[in-house]
Amino acid sequence: MNTPIALWKKTDGDDGYGGVIPGAGPWAEQFRNAADKRGVSGSETVIGARLTGIATVEFWARWHPAFDGVTAAWEIREPRTNKRWAIKGPPEIDPRRRFVKITAQTATT
Repeated sequence: MNTPIALWKKTDGDDGYGGVIPGAGPWAEQFRNAADKRGVSGSETVIGARLTGIATVEFWARWHPAFDGVTAAWEIREPRTNKRWAIKGPPEIDPRRRFVKITAQTATT
């Protein structure tokens, strides 16, 4: 576990009339953890017969209760490089709750 990661999600936004819009606010860091980052071989996306530059990786980390709330609406950021990764689905949690695997792609927005 040699890659520090930070998990971020969008906060609630204001609709201008005193109401709240879930997930419409700015990004905010929720928690940090250490992980192993592994590239998924043969996963570079091709669109229109051209490579898109979108890479897919897997982050493996020790399970922590905070991972239970992570969804595909979140993203992973590497604090050392500020590289952003869009999470591609809910984390896969080991049945014995020892490890978690998160599949992510290069964030585009």
